[in-house]
Amino acid sequence: MLTGEPASQPSFSFLQDGIGKFCRSLGLKRQLLAHPVFSRPLRWLSLRNRIPASILSGIVLRETIRVELPTGESFRYAAQTNEGIDMLLYWYGLRSWEIQSVGVFSKLVRQAKGRVVDIGAHKGIYTLISCAINPGIRVSSFEPVPETNQEFLRNIALNSWEGRVDVRRVALSNEPGHAQFQIPEDATMAGLVSSGPAKAACRTIDVEVATGDDLISDPVDVIKMDVEGAEALVLQGMNRILRESRPSVLFECLENEVGAAVERQFLDLGYQLFRIDHTGLRSVEHIIPADAEERNFVAIHPSRNIELS
Repeated sequence: MLTGEPASQPSFSFLQDGIGKFCRSLGLKRQLLAHPVFSRPLRWLSLRNRIPASILSGIVLRETIRVELPTGESFRYAAQTNEGIDMLLYWYGLRSWEIQSVGVFSKLVRQAKGRVVDIGAHKGIYTLISCAINPGIRVSSFEPVPETNQEFLRNIALNSWEGRVDVRRVALSNEPGHAQFQIPEDATMAGLVSSGPAKAACRTIDVEVATGDDLISDPVDVIKMDVEGAEALVLQGMNRILRESRPSVLFECLENEVGAAVERQFLDLGYQLFRIDHTGLRSVEHIIPADAEERNFVAIHPSRNIELS
């Protein structure tokens, strides 16, 4: 999904200069700020918008943190600050990352009674949000990259939610089998080779591919889909679920051609389409990602009577 920016911060140049002079006076290297003696107070200040981002840049650490949701719920998360999303979550919390999409998704999940499906789960942030917000739901999650899948499982275990989440190391598409999967340096952009343009500086692995219709038999209320160009293929493989359950679907779409195909699929099933922008949800007739910075969308079937105000 699209990565948000940290919230705007006041100028604290005097604080930056002071910390820099302090470190130099003691002969300290910047990475020593990763020590809990420094990193935890720095995080406390950063979460409260009291410290400039320039001080935090380049501090690499791995630490289990508690991520707070705006509505008061929380979950534990194993963060590695050399990765973009983890860096944002560690220093700034959820206010810095997909704040509008998380808000819409949270409202959908709070009203869910059936299963939630997280496709392209990465390390499981949306799955973790689902479990934290609605203790009564179960989640089916799909993340085919082996090392990312292991990080995801670790996050589930940190919260003792193994009994609520079914994690599959599988990529969803329109037919079962095996396929080539590209993993660029930014692993959040990984995807099926056939689903989008070639990505620079990436490695390719063979992954198992399945359809959602084959793997999910329960009624589904909410789907989050982040599959880097394979959206139309995934929806083809979930046609039964879409027709029978009419779930609300939060998805990212990056290309106009893919958007047109996804649009036809949803409209044929009677869905209404919305773009998520900085103000929240905006009704749209077409999925045209290239005409705005915001490329996250929601498809909602009118029969669901979803309340998002």
